[in-house]
Amino acid sequence: MLNQVAIESMAELIFYFTLYSFIGWLIENTHSYFVRRKFLKDNFIIGPFKPMYGITPILLVIYTQGSPSWVYVLIICYFVPLIIEYMTGFLILDLFHRRYWDYSSQRFQLGGQVCFTFSLFWVILSVACIKWIHPALSTFYLFIETYWEWSYILVFSYFVIEILASIERHTQYRFKVHKPVKSLLNSNYK
Repeated sequence: MLNQVAIESMAELIFYFTLYSFIGWLIENTHSYFVRRKFLKDNFIIGPFKPMYGITPILLVIYTQGSPSWVYVLIICYFVPLIIEYMTGFLILDLFHRRYWDYSSQRFQLGGQVCFTFSLFWVILSVACIKWIHPALSTFYLFIETYWEWSYILVFSYFVIEILASIERHTQYRFKVHKPVKSLLNSNYK
C-alpha cells in the first residue's frame, strides 16, 4: 500500500514544487556530469530549478490519492511524466526554438521529446517519489510549516519573476537567432 499524504494548501504546494524542482535540477546536472563531464547543464530558467520536475510529482501525488491499485499507480507513473516531458519539450521547441534534451537517437522515441528507455526510468523514480520521497518531505514540511507559511509568498514571487524573465530572455534569443537567418533567406530570393 502507498504512503499517501495530501497537499492541503497553496503554501504546501509551493513547498513541494520548490523542493521537487531543485531535486530535478540536481538529477539533471548529476546525469550531465556523468555523461558529459559538465555539471551545469543549460536550463530554461537561470536558478537551480527544473519546473517540469516540480509539476510532475505534485500531479502524481494528486492522481494517486486514496487507495488505488498498483496497476493504476504504475500507469499513472508512466503517463504523467511522459506527458509532462513531451508537452514541455514540445512547447519550448515550438515557442522558443530551443531543445534541452534530444532522444532522437534512442529507439522508441517520439519527436526526440520522449523515449521508452527514459520513460521506464521515470516510472521507477515516480514510484519512489510517491512511496518514500513524498512522505519524507511531508514530514519535513510539518517540521518547518510555521516558518514556511510566512515565507512561501517570497518563493512564489521568485518563481513568477524567474519564469517571466526567462520567457523574455528566450523570446529575445529566438528573434536574435532567426532574424539573420530570415534576412539571409530573403536576400537569396531577390
